[in-house]
Amino acid sequence: MLDHAQSIYDLGVQYDTGVGAMKSSVIASVHFEKAAILGHPRAKLMYGLDLVRGLNRIPKDRELGLDYIRQAVAENVEDAANILEKVLAGELD
Repeated sequence: MLDHAQSIYDLGVQYDTGVGAMKSSVIASVHFEKAAILGHPRAKLMYGLDLVRGLNRIPKDRELGLDYIRQAVAENVEDAANILEKVLAGELD
């Protein structure tokens, strides 16, 4: 299942960066959400940030977003701990 999540995450990265696909943060966010639900660690961070901020047509849900970001921290995702600190300090809301 994680291979499937990786493929969905990779597609999200393509949309996020515009490399290999039309650039669209909204479409990227949809893919990050799907990959996060399937357990992809980095996607959890990306989706968590969208939830905390209420970005890319994702309804704002700070608590759920923090849960996903904390999962990313527990899975040692690069920069996740730093991002969590910034969110808790109110720097990324």
